[in-house]
Amino acid sequence: MTQPKSRNDFHMAIICALPCEMEAVGLVLDKLSASHLGSVNGDNNIYTIGRIGDINIVLTSLRKKGQAAAAAAAASLRISYPAVRLVLLVGTCGGVPDAAALSGEDMLLGDVVISAAALQYDMGRRHVEEFVMRPEMEDALESVPPHVRNFVNGLNELRMRQHLKTQAASYLIRIQAKQEAAMQHSDKYKYPGTAADRLFPFDYHHKHHQYHPCGICNSKPDRACEMAANQTCESLACATQVMEPRRRLMSNSTLEVGGRISEAQRPNVFIGRIGSGKMFIKNGVERNRVAREHNLLAFETEGAGVSYRLPCIVVKGVCNYADTHSNKDWQDFAAATAASVARALIEVYSAMEGRQRILP
Repeated sequence: MTQPKSRNDFHMAIICALPCEMEAVGLVLDKLSASHLGSVNGDNNIYTIGRIGDINIVLTSLRKKGQAAAAAAAASLRISYPAVRLVLLVGTCGGVPDAAALSGEDMLLGDVVISAAALQYDMGRRHVEEFVMRPEMEDALESVPPHVRNFVNGLNELRMRQHLKTQAASYLIRIQAKQEAAMQHSDKYKYPGTAADRLFPFDYHHKHHQYHPCGICNSKPDRACEMAANQTCESLACATQVMEPRRRLMSNSTLEVGGRISEAQRPNVFIGRIGSGKMFIKNGVERNRVAREHNLLAFETEGAGVSYRLPCIVVKGVCNYADTHSNKDWQDFAAATAASVARALIEVYSAMEGRQRILP
């Protein structure tokens, strides 16, 4: 395919919030280069262009995380690349394992959540005893363009989800191989392993345990000091015996012990509503309360900013469980699984658009 000659030759875009997320996306594309097509005056985005097969894709990274930055980037993208019909917001998120369990499936770190909608759940008014979300936030979900809604609904078919998982697993291996070759045996996107996937009860907090003389941590069951927030579960003696048992994690552990890492690291794909807020949730009690109230599978901080301005699907890898035990050990790997699923999604979307002539 010839080089795109104008910005109108792009119908697909990818936005990432973090460098590790964009780097993973770059590794899964067939081609990536600096954009020679410029942008409109006043557009502060920096664009690169890529390709998957014969599909042209424009990519940009946010200058900083959050709704405002995401909204500004999406607004500029819409003006500079007016022919874009679908944006994938690719990156990492905090998962809600209890919500996934309701469907009979274990959610593990590295799994990927695809948005049926991105809800800005924290826009509203704080009353004395409760927070009330503005009703128009829920109403805004109805504005998801029909071609995006129909496409995502189609992904719920068992055959289609299985196809996505199979393709994503192969692309994940490609990312890891490319990174290793480019960085001389770098393990940046290496599978962290089942032992590093710890899920504690939602109300078991990350704090000093076992007779530690901390006045703050010992004052109340739900209080923790700032020092504890920066320490590992091992150093705080968080009780591994209370961790939630999960059948799929045990199966993956068996695969891992047998040297079948490519099977153990294979991400599952969940499809549902994603909570998009101004701040990260890092509390299991709050996570479950908000997720239950709004039927959410995951939390992140950019989706609503993009979705309210452009047709968008959020594709995010689960790098923590949005609880007090969150850390960055899984961030790179989750970015890679999200990028892998994003590529598989683009291929499926392009094929369906070609067959069915899906129009916005």
